[in-house]
Amino acid sequence: APTDDPNSGQNNPGGDEPPAENNTPLTPHPVDRSYFDDALFVGDSRTLGMSQYGGLDNATFFADVGLTVFNAFDVSLNAGNYGSVTLSQLLSSGNFTKVYLMLGINELGYPFESLTNQYLSVVNKIRELEPDAKIILMANLSLTYNASVRTSYLSLDNIKKLNNTIASYANGTDILYL
Repeated sequence: APTDDPNSGQNNPGGDEPPAENNTPLTPHPVDRSYFDDALFVGDSRTLGMSQYGGLDNATFFADVGLTVFNAFDVSLNAGNYGSVTLSQLLSSGNFTKVYLMLGINELGYPFESLTNQYLSVVNKIRELEPDAKIILMANLSLTYNASVRTSYLSLDNIKKLNNTIASYANGTDILYL
């Protein structure tokens, strides 16, 4: 039964463990702010919020409310010092050694296979345009139980299923899951 407990229905930060073959543990360590000088964050409203309030003003952000795997390469957005550019133009600059990707939650209402095929297509296009960059696939943040029951496709199970599929795309070397 639903509960008003604020901890009810919240997943572990970072989502569930990826499949064992991609679950190579990384040792976290502190990094200097300059680590993000050559980082690109691509994502939807959650990434946009990170650009505004995350304190990473030295990173580049290509983020917007409603950005999806289906339109990520079709829109022009303001990307800080780069001005208004497409994602293809931004990636073709060759300036990024790390590309963080957080997309998928807005697309959970689409057929799952269509969503995951397009997600993988986006990852492959990023690899093509920025071949030497590490691609970090970020788990979609979970919702509280109360928020997840308002819309059937945003269920905690669907978010978990999506994150597990995204984790399966990581290879542990140049494509990582966070």
